[in-house]
Amino acid sequence: MSLPRSTASTAGVPPHVRTAARPWSERLLHLVPDGVARDTSLLFAGFSTRVLAQAFGFVLLARALGPADLGRFSAVLAVTVLLSPFVELGAYNLAVRDVTAGVEERRVIGNTLALTACALPPALFVLLAVGRVALPGTPWTAVAAVGVGNLLGARLTSLFRGIFVGRGEVLGAALIEAVTGVVYLAGALVLGATSKAFSTWTWIYCAQYVAVGVGGVAVLLGRFGVARWSGGAVRARVAEGVHFGIGAVAQSANAELDKALLARLAALESAGVYAASTRALAVAIAPAMAFFGAIYRRFFRAGAAGLPASRRFAFQVAPAALAYGLLAWATIALAAPVLAHLFGKGFAETASTLRWIAPLVAIEVLTYPFLDALTGAGLQPLRTAAQVCALGVGVVLNVLLDPRLGWRGAAIASLVSQGALLTFAVVAAPWAARVTRIGGARGKEVTAP
Repeated sequence: MSLPRSTASTAGVPPHVRTAARPWSERLLHLVPDGVARDTSLLFAGFSTRVLAQAFGFVLLARALGPADLGRFSAVLAVTVLLSPFVELGAYNLAVRDVTAGVEERRVIGNTLALTACALPPALFVLLAVGRVALPGTPWTAVAAVGVGNLLGARLTSLFRGIFVGRGEVLGAALIEAVTGVVYLAGALVLGATSKAFSTWTWIYCAQYVAVGVGGVAVLLGRFGVARWSGGAVRARVAEGVHFGIGAVAQSANAELDKALLARLAALESAGVYAASTRALAVAIAPAMAFFGAIYRRFFRAGAAGLPASRRFAFQVAPAALAYGLLAWATIALAAPVLAHLFGKGFAETASTLRWIAPLVAIEVLTYPFLDALTGAGLQPLRTAAQVCALGVGVVLNVLLDPRLGWRGAAIASLVSQGALLTFAVVAAPWAARVTRIGGARGKEVTAP
């Protein structure tokens, strides 16, 4: 299908955006002179190291815990991941935006740490309450350990990445990605060499994420000086971060809630098989995420001229995203029996699960640039609304299908909900922006002292 050319004037549109009329191959090559190829390579190396190390660690974890305890851990992790954006409140996105705009790094660090300190205690309380209701039989200490690892350790790591990506120094972000993966693998090795108990793994998980996060913040403070914060800037971050937080919750829920619902509505074994399959998808998506991370700042620059300009940039990178997604889909489908064998005894059904959910790779990588176009144009509230609607569709389908179909119900729910989100992002977003007037102008950079 050929895309209609925009009739809007290109006056005032940044030069890097006025390339949409070129053939897509030339437009992709246009990215290279600005260092995108280098940044993508660095982030890909970091992402690949993390994802591959975590994948090997996950295989060891599956062999050590077995399907039931793996499903229990996946369910706890899924609930924790759903809450984590309300602790982060868009810290990564706002750090990239503010540092790119010239805000002093130690102010960004201080404001983010202050907000995290305020949000962490109530988030842990909610996590324990939800865990008691949704995960009966799971020790509260295990829920707390996973919560601290994700709500504190992983959030500090996210701040580190945002600062360095905002500065255009993606090597720092790539390094902490790699370190996170290696430490995860080391933790899985320690578990395999010790008790192989579920509770032991939750504390290992907590320790490794907190250690990496605290270490990252120490590096930031050593380089940029003592953190500084102000109440006004923190309040401004809350107001903006809520939209990012809700959107991130919806995105995480679309990826994780199906596991928790499977554990509750079907069986822990089914949740474990499905979790193993989705881990393989995470490995396949890593190269695309490296590319999107390298070009993320460009959506803000393009979005300064409005949504049409940021969408032109999204269409510029869409052919490469689609080509990669289709290739990854085919590769996963062909390699499914081998991957199922790697997970070990009890995971034979993973081969069928992988074939069912492999199309999600193509759907997700094609969706990302069009959602980032909304964020870059100051329309994060519209992006959030679309993600929440997709989540609603997924939850309803999971509740209806999981008790009867098990992991197949979860797969159908994910394919339908993510397909609906892709359709909205590519086709309906401009119309929705005009009709709903959600979002308004681009948010202003936080410059409060």
